[in-house]
Amino acid sequence: MRTLTALIVWFVATSAVAASNRVFVSGSGLDIGTCPITAPCRSFSYAISQTAAGGEIIALDTAGYGVVTINFAVTIVAAPGATAFIAASSGNAITVNGGANDVVTLRGLALSGAPGAQYGVSFSSGPTLNVEKCIINGFDLAGIYVGRNSVEEPQVRVIDSVIRNGNTGIFVFQIMAGKLAFVTIANSAFTGNISGGVYADQSGRVVAVDSVFAGNYFGLSVTGFAEATRAEATLDRCTLSRNHLALGVGSSAMQQVDGIVRIANCRITGNDMGVNTGAAGQILSRISNSVLTNTIEGNGVDGSPTGTYAAK
Repeated sequence: MRTLTALIVWFVATSAVAASNRVFVSGSGLDIGTCPITAPCRSFSYAISQTAAGGEIIALDTAGYGVVTINFAVTIVAAPGATAFIAASSGNAITVNGGANDVVTLRGLALSGAPGAQYGVSFSSGPTLNVEKCIINGFDLAGIYVGRNSVEEPQVRVIDSVIRNGNTGIFVFQIMAGKLAFVTIANSAFTGNISGGVYADQSGRVVAVDSVFAGNYFGLSVTGFAEATRAEATLDRCTLSRNHLALGVGSSAMQQVDGIVRIANCRITGNDMGVNTGAAGQILSRISNSVLTNTIEGNGVDGSPTGTYAAK
């Protein structure tokens, strides 16, 4: 009995020591040990097993580090001058299943999807996801997926990032009545996505500033189901060009409640269609000192906002 008790105490103590606040990976590392900077590990999936909640995983050099599932608060970052690659042949490159208070940050990562890979980042639980200085390329469903049927109101912040050459750049919705899902975008680009750059459905709330939507089927689109709160988006100082439809608020037989899009200081040009609204949708152009602040011209069909709102 004493021996068993001693073994249990030793195991618990060893486990506590093994979880570090900062662990390291390298292209020349090995998936053994606790991943200190002097003996880095090889993959994100092993490194996360050695990381304490709230800790960091740091990629020391440019290499591929494999797909990973995240179940607690953590930061995964590439060191300055390095790019941490994750290539997915199926499923997701990164799956985030965080707890109620877990903040997850991804910085300096390059995610690529082969045919059959679904999501670059699937954010299915947890309050906050930060995506900074990342490139997400070629996923069959979405670069970033934010989907909830819960009382959670998730927040996603995409900064200095590029999402391209997939189906949809960001797809966001919240089914639970009365709850919202928030996406904030800054200094980012959505290019070459065969469905759309950003699609907000089912109580999604999107704010984008200083960003580019180019070469997608639609640049940004919002809508919603009858039983849910409508989706909304606000764009400021954005460029939408060479899309089939730059900005749309759509409806169909199943999508009965259209959303609202507010635009300010945006340039919408060179698209097949500039702006288009469904029966109940609204695209509102900001007025400042009695002057419209947006440019919608040079499209195959420019379209027109449904109304205006005043700068305050």
